Amino acid sequence: MCGDFYNPTVGIAFVMLDVQTWEGHATRPLLFTAEAPKSLRLEAQTAMSVTHSAKAAWPRQDRSPFGLVFEIGPASNFWAYFMECNDGSGLSAQCTDGFKCDPDLRHPVSMTYEDFQEKKNEIVSQTGTQDCKVVAPTTFNEFDTNGLSSRALAGVFVTKSGGATERKPPSPQALCTFLSALKKTNASWPIYVYESDDKTSSSLYLQSLLKCDSVRADDLWFV
Repeated sequence: MCGDFYNPTVGIAFVMLDVQTWEGHATRPLLFTAEAPKSLRLEAQTAMSVTHSAKAAWPRQDRSPFGLVFEIGPASNFWAYFMECNDGSGLSAQCTDGFKCDPDLRHPVSMTYEDFQEKKNEIVSQTGTQDCKVVAPTTFNEFDTNGLSSRALAGVFVTKSGGATERKPPSPQALCTFLSALKKTNASWPIYVYESDDKTSSSLYLQSLLKCDSVRADDLWFV
């Protein structure tokens, strides 16, 4: 995961979640599958961000500082979950917040991984620069997906940058309940910590393992 983050041609994908979602009370639950759906699933549409170490994006500030991080390299199947616009304009993605085309005007990617990587990298390259309509180094981008890949899920993503850091974090119990429901196991989950320098770069490191088979109500939380 960290190797992909520090490789600008690959990068990582992440989605930030509010506490209600972590606690299982989301108004529109996330949809995980092991394989990418072959057709549009409106109820599965999810807004992701893609980044790497040469970007300084702040994750979205209206959610908790905790999210999920996914692999999007050639060995991952998550790239096949990304969406294209029906008008032929390419990926349903842009260098700033907001969707490029309406959810019902999208279809799953119909390109090779190499073509996806090229199109994805064009948008990531524009993010936070003069080439984007929002010129701020801390801008995050949006890529729309047809649900989420349970196979590509790498762990928990925690930001130490941006306004989300001031919001309430989920409890370790909520994290474990949510994550265990995905793989039906009390596994240990990697917790990756992300930090932006607010200018030109960012860092990602493995902070710890969340051991869901031994989490207790009185466990201290580090955020």
